[in-house]
Order: sequence, then C-alpha cells, then structure tokens
Amino acid sequence: MTTAKPRRGGMNRVSKEEARLIDYLEGTSPTTPRRGPRNAPEAPYRPYPGVYCANAMGVPIQAPAPKKRTRRKATVFDRVSEREWQAEIIAAVRKLYGNRALVYHTFDSRRSDAGFPDLVIWLPITEDHMFPRLLILECKTEKGKVTPAQEAWITAFETLTNYTSSVEGTVAVVRPSDKEEVWRWLAP
Repeated sequence: MTTAKPRRGGMNRVSKEEARLIDYLEGTSPTTPRRGPRNAPEAPYRPYPGVYCANAMGVPIQAPAPKKRTRRKATVFDRVSEREWQAEIIAAVRKLYGNRALVYHTFDSRRSDAGFPDLVIWLPITEDHMFPRLLILECKTEKGKVTPAQEAWITAFETLTNYTSSVEGTVAVVRPSDKEEVWRWLAP
C-alpha cells in the first residue's frame, strides 16, 4: 500500500518544516540541485570548474591539464612611468643643447585639444646637421596604447614633416625601450 504524498497547497496544507523534510527526503530541495533518480550514475568528474571529463558511457576519464598562462618577463623598462620618461628626454635635451634648443610640453592638458603629442623639440643647426631638427614625440610606457586622437595628430605631423625640406622632422611614439634610438635623434 502506498501512502499519498501531502500537497503543499490547497486542502492538504503542509507546514514549512514538513515541506523541507519532504524535499530533503526526495532530494529536491530548492536550494540544492536535483540529483536525479536514486540509481542514476554519479556526476561526471570535474578537475576544474566548467570542464566535464567523461567518455560516452559516463565513466570519468583523465582531464587534460589546464593551459598555463605565460607572462612576459618584467624588464627594467616596465617600471618607468610616462612622466619619468618625458623628464629624462627633456633633461637630455637641456644637457646637450642648453638654452639653444626649444622644448614644448603641455603640463596640464585638460583644456587643450585631445591627443596633442607630449613633446615638441626644436634642435638647432649643428656641424652634422645643416638644417634645424624638429622632434615630435608621443611618450608612452611599455604597455601604453595610442588613442585615436593621438594617432590623428601623429599622422598630421608626419604629413607636415614629409613635405618640408628646410627642416629635418621626426615624428614617433617612443617607449623607454627605444632609449638608444631617441638618444641618436638627439645627438648634436
């Protein structure tokens, strides 16, 4: 003889404690996932979240090892901020040329047009250079990204320097790892 299961609503009301007890005995508690029939096989093996490892018969198998994340090794240049990098370039220009070179840097760019390059450097005529040189540099950290506005300014200045023959122009995005190349550009 089977006993009738009491309903939760309607005429045969069950208290909350009785409903919890029934759910617990049946394995259908709203707080725990349904486990299926009592004779169901165990859930597939999960070596780490989101990965099921079982063959077609549901038998657990060895899971592939998770891929290791490879990180780029940190270099000395990773620790240099954009402000320090700019200050180093300006100090090198001042040391090499004194007051003969002109350096422009917008210190507070909140009221300026977006994307204007960080440094505009005018180097005078020297023995090795018969024309003045104009360096337009966008300083970035090793991981820094160029914004679309910065890219537009760089393109505009590249166009200008390509069409003028009386000035040697260099337009570039420079990072601390480009230090040797920047020093070559600054050399008298």
